[in-house]
Order: sequence, then C-alpha cells, then structure tokens
Amino acid sequence: EALVQAMKADLDKLKATRADEAKEIAEALEKAVANAAKPPQERKQSLLQFSAKGLKDAAELVKDTAPGILKTAGDIARLIAGL
Repeated sequence: EALVQAMKADLDKLKATRADEAKEIAEALEKAVANAAKPPQERKQSLLQFSAKGLKDAAELVKDTAPGILKTAGDIARLIAGL
C-alpha cells in the first residue's frame, strides 16, 4: 500500500507536465490494484500478470522524465505478479 500511495503522489506531480501519461498510468495502477485486491480464490494468475505488465508498460511512457514512477511501477508489478 505504501508503494501505491507513493506512486499516486508522483503521478499528482506529473499531471502538471504530462497529464495524458499520468492518466494512463493511474488507470493501469487502479486496474492492477483491483485485480490484486480480489480474494485469493477469485484471482486469476493470467490477469494478475497482464495487469502488472500493463502498469509497467504505461510507466515506460515517462521513464525519461519521471524514472521514479517506472521504478515504483516495477516494484508494484513484481508484488502483484507474485500473488
């Protein structure tokens, strides 16, 4: 949860200069978290991996201007894919 909050804070800062990218990353983050928050018996590993990859791919959009977002997205994605 701390990683998600840190990412949201970074995205808020990014909105001023890269609003479209920030929105895409935020949507990918929400989808990944929603899939991960499901009860274990309802989680599908393929969907967890897909949403984790989507989050990392979205974060790649800002890797040059906001590398911290890419790193945090990678950390979150690893946690989600490992569920």
